[in-house]
Amino acid sequence: MILFEKIILIYQLLMSFLVFNGLGLFWFLWLNGGTYGGHGIFPNLTVSEQKNMLFEKSLRAYHGKPQDKTLTLSDGKGLGVRVSVTGKMRFQFRYKIKGQNKRIDLGDYPDLSLRQARDVMEECRTWLAQGFDPKIRRDMARQESLVPVTVKQALDYWIKEYVEDNRATPDAVRLQFAKHIYPYIGNYSLVDTETRHWIECFDRIRRGDVKLGQKACPYTAGSVLQSAKQALKFCRVRRYAISHALDDLTRADVGTKQNEGDRILSDMELRELLNHINGRKMSFYLRCLCRFLIIYGARTGEVRLSKFDEWCTGQPKLDTFT
Repeated sequence: MILFEKIILIYQLLMSFLVFNGLGLFWFLWLNGGTYGGHGIFPNLTVSEQKNMLFEKSLRAYHGKPQDKTLTLSDGKGLGVRVSVTGKMRFQFRYKIKGQNKRIDLGDYPDLSLRQARDVMEECRTWLAQGFDPKIRRDMARQESLVPVTVKQALDYWIKEYVEDNRATPDAVRLQFAKHIYPYIGNYSLVDTETRHWIECFDRIRRGDVKLGQKACPYTAGSVLQSAKQALKFCRVRRYAISHALDDLTRADVGTKQNEGDRILSDMELRELLNHINGRKMSFYLRCLCRFLIIYGARTGEVRLSKFDEWCTGQPKLDTFT
């Protein structure tokens, strides 16, 4: 009895040691013919499929070893490894579309590990199940990751495709971005740029920067935010680049709105303005514009957008305060 108890104790210690080192399960499966409850080490695969799977040890045995001919080692589910005569190994995924055999090169071993290759293979199988060609989707994903759209490219795209044709002052928008955004996050990938990166830019505008001699401009911070949000939405709708970093931000989060109210020139201010006009210290366009604004009390936009026939009738069709 004592001998039997010692054997049991040794067996328990041995099993504890094996389980602690991650070998207990494999040893147990080996004793049970490689199965447990009808399954092997990988429950999602049949026992026959598991017997055909590759392992790192087998890959290392082929890597860098010259071969008599090109070999193809299968791992199941379309994943395989092509071994050249020089011993170079490359993972490949094989599939069919409308009866045609297709193949994708996933990467070279050991730069791409066996586990990573299986993850890529599962991604390709998902695309295939969704009705997409894995080769095309993989090429598109790689192109986006290798040449990402930067913040500057996205904002410039909006300015070129929308602002220049629909805004009266595209240069002002461009200058705002050039001063407050481009120097700090302009070269960042738009996809990887987080909300905190944008907030740092807006806070710098709102608080000002003593070192750069920039005054605090809370209204400008809100204005730049609004322009940036419109730009990202424009790019997102056109599928030029996707970013939701600014979706939850409002003008109140980063700055303030412009104070609304009447602004009346004092007598001294009006006198200085007239002196500038009469002294020809302004362009011809601005001199004429200011004269109309002073005489009729109209809005700047009304004067700028007015037509010639509205002035030739003797009674300008302007919404004046006089």
